[in-house]
Amino acid sequence: MLYRRLSQYRTETIKRRQASGYKLTRHFPNDAWWPGCHAKKHTFWIFPICVSNPLQTRLRLKEHGFDATLASSSLIALPKADKNESPTEAQLVLSKILYLPFDVSMPSKDLIRLAHLVAPDITRISK
Repeated sequence: MLYRRLSQYRTETIKRRQASGYKLTRHFPNDAWWPGCHAKKHTFWIFPICVSNPLQTRLRLKEHGFDATLASSSLIALPKADKNESPTEAQLVLSKILYLPFDVSMPSKDLIRLAHLVAPDITRISK
């Protein structure tokens, strides 16, 4: 499967995915923050956002036909170099994270509808 994916890799697919991702974010509030939002280049392979109540938002999205995911078991908050401090910001981000269902094949109207559904719940955690 990895061989097939690598041998059929197309930059057009990445460009379409980026265009769809940016279309989604254009419908977020102007001051919206999500993990990776300040990155210079996005590929939108996954689309994490932080919301005030991930379970409640996930259930509301499900009612509207979107299947969001709550967490990733492979992410942990690593301790800070100063052993007297805990990784509080990382822990907070992980407790508020919700992965949006996102695919390059999603119609524009669904991207916009998804953005409008989550926009009120997006929580600013970092600067």
